[in-house]
Amino acid sequence: MKLIALGRGKLLRTVARRGVLGSLIHIATWPYRALQRRSPHLREGLAFAANQSSQFDRDFGVDTHGHLGLESLTVVGANRDHGEFYIGSDPTTFKKTLAALPIAYEDFVFIDYGSGKGRALLLASEFPFKFIVGVEFAVELHRVCEANLKSFRSTSSRCLDIRPIHQDAATFDPPPGPLVLYFCNPFDRIIFNAVLSRIGDSLRREPRPVWIVYGYAKYRDCLDDAPFLERVTENAVYCIYRSVV
Repeated sequence: MKLIALGRGKLLRTVARRGVLGSLIHIATWPYRALQRRSPHLREGLAFAANQSSQFDRDFGVDTHGHLGLESLTVVGANRDHGEFYIGSDPTTFKKTLAALPIAYEDFVFIDYGSGKGRALLLASEFPFKFIVGVEFAVELHRVCEANLKSFRSTSSRCLDIRPIHQDAATFDPPPGPLVLYFCNPFDRIIFNAVLSRIGDSLRREPRPVWIVYGYAKYRDCLDDAPFLERVTENAVYCIYRSVV
């Protein structure tokens, strides 16, 4: 019964992300994609990423590694089928991308939507943000994040005010003031549009600088279609947007 429930959840998430026709194509092309994943080049890349992840955890005394699906996790809210899997952000690329933002960090709040075990929160603490927020709907990941914040050992942290929140991102309203909003492929377009609606409402109430860093930008068209945002730049991993004020 458990395997049936897991399979049903995976199928529902696939349909929610790709539609019925897209899901059929995705299922039909699975053997080809499975063969691609066996290529030496991809295996080397995955191994390098895994080594970086393990090294980060060893260096700072935390647990942020792993590639976790949502099937076995307990989530708050009704949007389990719209969430993506957990994987920690690449430390080097993340820090280079944030360092390139033309902002006075001390004026901005950093928010990670789908903060998982909290690696992005720990990396963001090396910048002097006003404070840092993580929003995560899986209770197990949220608890690991809380434990990581207690055990994190770093001499380069410049923001110690980190606030993990156990909440569905679709119900979260961003705080006032300038913001840096971070998304590392946390959910599908249904939730993305709900989140962007709340961001747009917040900007209409209080026009202000908001920067969005979107990693592995599967649904970048959602941001491109938002009238209150403009794309600024992109690199191999991230797209950068800012508010139109």
